[in-house]
Amino acid sequence: MPKSRTTALLPFTLLSALLILITGSLSAQGAGGPLAGFIGVRYWDAPDPALHKTSYTLTTFSGETLPLEIPDDVIHAAGGLMALRSTPFEVVLGVPTRSGGVTAAALVPTTAPRWFNADPTGTQHWDILLCKFSSGGTSTLPTKADVETMTSGTFPGLASYWSTVSRGASTMTRTVYGWKTLANSQAYYHGLGDYAANAYVNDCAAAHGKSTSGAYNYVIALNGQMFNYDYALGGYSTGYGGTQRVAWLPLWALKDQTYFAHEMGHGYGMPHSNNSDGDTDSYDNPWDVMSDAFYNYSISPYGYLATPSNLWYLRQIGLLPAGEVYTLPNNRAETLVIDDWLASESGSYSAIFIPIPGTSRLYVVEVHKKSLGGFNSDYDTDAVVIYDINPNRTTQPAWLVGSDSYGPGAQWVPGETYTNSADDVTISVLGATPNGYQVRVELGTPINVFDLISPANDSTIAEFNPTFSWNAEAGAASYKLKLKNTVSGAKIKITVGSAACSGTCSVTPDLSGLGWTWQEGTLHKWSVKAYNGNGLMIAKGSSKHRITPDLIPSSLTLNNPIQNATVNVNELTVQFTGDTRLTEYKFKFKTVDGSVSATISWTPAGSICSGTSCTLDVSPSLFPGGAPSNPMTVKIEGRRAGVGGKAKSVKQTFTLVD
Repeated sequence: MPKSRTTALLPFTLLSALLILITGSLSAQGAGGPLAGFIGVRYWDAPDPALHKTSYTLTTFSGETLPLEIPDDVIHAAGGLMALRSTPFEVVLGVPTRSGGVTAAALVPTTAPRWFNADPTGTQHWDILLCKFSSGGTSTLPTKADVETMTSGTFPGLASYWSTVSRGASTMTRTVYGWKTLANSQAYYHGLGDYAANAYVNDCAAAHGKSTSGAYNYVIALNGQMFNYDYALGGYSTGYGGTQRVAWLPLWALKDQTYFAHEMGHGYGMPHSNNSDGDTDSYDNPWDVMSDAFYNYSISPYGYLATPSNLWYLRQIGLLPAGEVYTLPNNRAETLVIDDWLASESGSYSAIFIPIPGTSRLYVVEVHKKSLGGFNSDYDTDAVVIYDINPNRTTQPAWLVGSDSYGPGAQWVPGETYTNSADDVTISVLGATPNGYQVRVELGTPINVFDLISPANDSTIAEFNPTFSWNAEAGAASYKLKLKNTVSGAKIKITVGSAACSGTCSVTPDLSGLGWTWQEGTLHKWSVKAYNGNGLMIAKGSSKHRITPDLIPSSLTLNNPIQNATVNVNELTVQFTGDTRLTEYKFKFKTVDGSVSATISWTPAGSICSGTSCTLDVSPSLFPGGAPSNPMTVKIEGRRAGVGGKAKSVKQTFTLVD
């Protein structure tokens, strides 16, 4: 049964804005040079779709902020809404608006777009400024202590929320400033229209002795309705004196922790999400703090509690590590366990991203476990939740997948499968686990996967030409074996015919003859792909196996001259224990004071060694001046053809005499 929507009965509107403060004028165009700076986005949202609007601004590098009109297709061409954040753009001017404003025909980034903006990471300090109109508004107000409780680091306070939903990546500190009286009445500010937002920041900050230049995070809380329509706002500006985040909260918003979190989420750069009906209502997805953040779970005196945002938004602002995400390749099927992001770390992924080839869209699969409690308690049940992400949607990139966001239609549980044939995507929930679910995800036409056998993953190889083996794939006419040095990037591909296979495939390629060079002690990887008779890949090895070559000894033993021996220059012999894997040796002589040095360059092992017993007779002509007067050292190096790296002996010190 669909749940009732408490939010539809609220006697107010939530205006959430990614807001850049509008100051200055179009005069910046006359300053010379290109019109360039940072884009700001403002959402004006109301229950009545006719009242919704979106506006944009440009904060120039000189510090002026201009109204800017940007068509949707220009935003899409620039990479979508979230690509605008914290990226400086040069504005290519289009046809002026009727009011003489600026229209962008194109946005050209002056630096690479910052999709994974890490601004909210670390400790973020917020000043919470309580202000009341000089006349108007409500006289019965929450105390400073009430607001300190609401925003505390004790569960379920606001600081506890941000630390929890980011797993400690973003922590919040705050200072709450008691009620101060503004310079003007409520009626005065209402007369300013949209520009009242600027005035509230300037006047409330001034009343508390706070600055409005440089970087800051402010919550501006007022004792009544802030605009002619009862809005709350949240947003940011970037590029002039640092990042400035502001949440504007009327009196009713001070009663619920979730409003603080929702507006701060906008300050951190997250837009609204939506359910799959595709309408303009931003408050019909109860699974996301950036949508219906005021659902059905409350704790006194905190009121309604915030849920986490969808994990794609958290990834964009740097609060979800890359290692928590599995990205499904095209033409692939995988069965994985994913855990609730708020569960304790278990080694499982927290999200699956499924990019749709040829588009900027993707699906996100995540888990919500009401049974874990805490900030999970707002959910109706334990379930898998799926988002259809389109960065080119101007106001709501994340859409919840399902027929009814408040009922079982958006709650994917074991035995249920989501399929989108147009995108060639299938997502099946197989079973529950303690902290999540086992799911199978498919994209495109999954190719078969076979197991690699030998060399085993994470093994050491002692043969220059190891034998590679894997399970055969039905219908394969040939295979391509790929070997790669992960450090240098050097790689080789070897075609193997199906004749090498009978249940398993086995091949021992002549790597030396193919010109391959191993790098001793360095990580290499090998993998295999199977092809049919038409040359199309039909299967691949289940993983890339990691191998490390151990093809030369780690050291050599020098037996003669012995340490501190005295040797006649006409009788100098170097004796050492060699290694049959080495193909040549080098000898270095040097006086301890560095005055004399001599080298016998690479000498074939076959000319001086019998097995591991090696002897080099040193000609006195190596020292044309006769025996040096200072003690000498000798060191041996050995190498092997086709292997990068050397074996070395320790230095031996001896005295050479005539």
